[in-house]
Formats: sequence, C-alpha cells, structure tokens
Amino acid sequence: LGGAQPLPRLPAHLAVYRDPSQTWMYWHMRAVARACGIPSAEVTPGYVGDYLDFLGCIVGHAKSGQWGFHAQSAERSHLIFSRLRAMTLWLLWLTALAIVLRFVLQFVPGIEALFPAYAARWLLLASAFLPALGAALEGINNQGEFTRTARRSTAMAGAFEAYAAQVRKLQEEKNAALAPVTDLSRQITQTMVDEITEWRAVFSDRAQ
Repeated sequence: LGGAQPLPRLPAHLAVYRDPSQTWMYWHMRAVARACGIPSAEVTPGYVGDYLDFLGCIVGHAKSGQWGFHAQSAERSHLIFSRLRAMTLWLLWLTALAIVLRFVLQFVPGIEALFPAYAARWLLLASAFLPALGAALEGINNQGEFTRTARRSTAMAGAFEAYAAQVRKLQEEKNAALAPVTDLSRQITQTMVDEITEWRAVFSDRAQ
C-alpha cells in the first residue's frame, strides 16, 4: 500500500527492557520485508478494494480475526481468573470451618463421640493443606496475569471493533482512494506492534 513501516515505540517507563528495534528479531523482520520486495502492480479501484477485503479479514469480527481473538481471550482470561479466585475463597472458608470444628472437638466435652476417631487428624490435615493449596492457586492466578490479560484484550477488542467499522465504511465507498486505506492499515499495524511491545516487557519479567 506504500505506507511507512511501523516501528516499535518504546515508552519511557519501558526503556529498561531495551529498544526492540535494536534486536536480531527486528533485523530478521526487515530481511523478510526486503525478500518480499515491492509489489509490481497498478493501483486501481479493484486493487484498493482487494486490499480492503484483506484488511477486513485481518481485523475480522466478533468471532474471527484480531477482534475475535481478543474478544475470546478476554472472555477466557476472565473465566480462568474468576474460577481460580472462587476456588481460593472456597478453600479459605473450608479451612476456617476445619479449624472451628477441630476447636470444638478439642474443647467441648463429650462432642467427640459424635465424630469418628480419625476426624481430628483429618481436620488437622485440612487446616494445614487447604490454605497451602489456596495460596498456590492464588499464586497461579497472579503469575498468569489473567486480570491484566482480560482488561487488555477487552480494550483491544474494542479498538478492532472500531477498525472494522472504518473498513466497512471504506468498502461502501465507490472507488475508495488509496491514501485513507494506507493510513488505516498503518494505524491497525501500529496498534498490534504497540501491544506486542507491552507484552514483551511482561514476558521478560516472567523469564527472570
């Protein structure tokens, strides 16, 4: 489309993670771009229309493309977070219940006859094991960044929904000009590059 190549923009607060454009991966991406070369084509309304259709496939809709990917990612991440948090809270309440029951068995005379002989030992095991399991699940929840992923993907899905509307608007125009298509393509690509740049910082910390 003749647009400028998108560059990874590194915010000041991520400068410690180094500039992605100074890595071998960026060199490799530029090598692939050079290998593809400049398309030999005449810019006609049909040519612009074909690329608008291609751009529409990349953006997608609520079930496909970048829009669908982020919508599903937000839903899945929120579900994982909710279930892990619910399990953690249930384990917390079960731990409290086990402690209370063991306290009752220990200090209320005669009530131990209503429970099996091994009840006190199992309650002691539950009091020690359940909070450890709950802490592990909460650690997985925090390490997995499920809340951040859900919010980020929700925002990205909203952005691509807006891009999809712009693509449809251009498709409805007869003989759409190249300039607005090129500008929209650049915006979409830059949005994806910016998101990957942010994720790079997250995974760099996880690798340490």
